[in-house]
Amino acid sequence: MRQNVAEIIWMNYLFKRYEIYTEDCRRHDALGDSILIGRIFLRLLEELEARNIQNIEFNDPVVVKRFQIIPLA
Repeated sequence: MRQNVAEIIWMNYLFKRYEIYTEDCRRHDALGDSILIGRIFLRLLEELEARNIQNIEFNDPVVVKRFQIIPLA
């Protein structure tokens, strides 16, 4: 099943989509960002389990159509 997302996929988008708590981690910090990425990964696994998806295969190359780097504040 292919699903396109119109928005730019960046961490803030994923935090909102998966309702991930971020206030206890420093952003743009190696440890803090690693913890937050781990939380995103766990939510993705939960979503796959809820959809009863056991395996993921990429038959076509994965193409990143656009991305945006947000400047550090």
